[in-house]
Amino acid sequence: MSQVLDTTVSDKIIDQMVQKIVTQFDPFQVILFGSYATGNPTLDSDLDLFVVMPSDLPRHKRSAQIRLLFPSAPCPMDILVYTPQEVERWSGVVNHIVTNVMATGKVIYERSADHVRSTVA
Repeated sequence: MSQVLDTTVSDKIIDQMVQKIVTQFDPFQVILFGSYATGNPTLDSDLDLFVVMPSDLPRHKRSAQIRLLFPSAPCPMDILVYTPQEVERWSGVVNHIVTNVMATGKVIYERSADHVRSTVA
């Protein structure tokens, strides 16, 4: 039986990690899913993040960009990156990861409708 941890990775650390993603990539959403979202992380849990953002890269190459932000992550991470179009296409499809994340994940960042990213340095 796995031991349940009180806080392997604190909410504060997760928020800091999400803020790095938001600052660098300006995503539409960042959703926490898996055991950290349900509040049941164990010793072997990874941190599961689902990022919704535009991208021209193939899906299997997208998470590598985000991983570079965390060369010494506090725990193993599983980062999935989907475009808004892919989320729309796969939402509601039985047993698809998008459907599962949307149903059980915890939105920890969502871009506001009136958000305009500043391009002025």
